[in-house]
Amino acid sequence: MNTPIYKERAWEIAKEFSDIAKQEDIDDSILGIFVIGSLGADHYIPGRSDIDTAIVARDSVSDVLRARLREIRTDFVSKYGIPKDFGGIILRESDLFPPYDPEKELVPEIYRLLEQGKRIWGNYDLTEIPMPTRSDFRAYARVFYTWLRSDQPDIEHSIVAAVNRTLIEIRLLLWDKTDLFILNKRELIPTFLQSEYCEEFQDELPVIQEYVLGHRDLHNLEYLEGLLERITNLVVEEVDLLEDTE
Repeated sequence: MNTPIYKERAWEIAKEFSDIAKQEDIDDSILGIFVIGSLGADHYIPGRSDIDTAIVARDSVSDVLRARLREIRTDFVSKYGIPKDFGGIILRESDLFPPYDPEKELVPEIYRLLEQGKRIWGNYDLTEIPMPTRSDFRAYARVFYTWLRSDQPDIEHSIVAAVNRTLIEIRLLLWDKTDLFILNKRELIPTFLQSEYCEEFQDELPVIQEYVLGHRDLHNLEYLEGLLERITNLVVEEVDLLEDTE
């Protein structure tokens, strides 16, 4: 088992990635590098959280650089034993402004950048970027949730995947009913359990919350995928956010 990466060390790893990224950027395509996700939002859990970064780049950023940065992130996962993944989305500058292409899954990443982004390198001004609207989110959600719920032969069947997909469905329900897009995974289940939709799940979801907080492990994948199916059915029945009309 890998030694948990504590918050200070996670920041050091993110900074190391930033330094290497700039060394590889021979065309000066990178405009800014930011930490996002749990580390950027200050709710990082050692041993459970991954490390996520966002790179803002010129539209001319090369495919060669993009591929090289993917290789570096993959190397970091094995080198440092990072849980799940080392995220490093590259956002072209023009992608940060509407209209957004819903096929690119840009809207939630822009939202994460604006809400959670902490600068590692560069002087790029995030205050110039507009916050995506509810209509922008809805256009993205139609594409993303259709894909998420489709029968995919290569879909990951794991404890982590089942829990994450359950949280993603809960996020959609809360977003539809409260107009809040909750990024912090630790807040999703407690908020859901305060809603009118929780009765069927009030004995089960606190156990999942303990896992999310890093306080316990889960082992029964069949049960978790069954829970995911029941949560998904509830969300499909209750959410009208994906309909064609406002």
